[in-house]
Amino acid sequence: MFCPSNVRSSMIFSTVNRYVHDIADDVREIHTIVNENGKRLLSLDCLSQEHYEHAKQWHADTEVEIRAAQNVALSIRDDIKTTKTGTELFYHKQDIGFYLK
Repeated sequence: MFCPSNVRSSMIFSTVNRYVHDIADDVREIHTIVNENGKRLLSLDCLSQEHYEHAKQWHADTEVEIRAAQNVALSIRDDIKTTKTGTELFYHKQDIGFYLK
């Protein structure tokens, strides 16, 4: 089959043109997807930063509360020791008084 050169050139040009347009469409789709993913990443980054700040504050608050609870526990322990010692002294004094009568 014989095709004149201008027809052949026109067919080649048409094919190349279609190929270039298909590539351009694919690049536009990729560009759109990349932009959307970039926006999602920024949104997730902001959200993760908020969660991080919340967790950091929670950790600080919890640490303060734990220290306060430890101080209360130590105070109670000291009170128990003091009460036990006071009670022992009271009974000891009564025993001594009993023997002195």
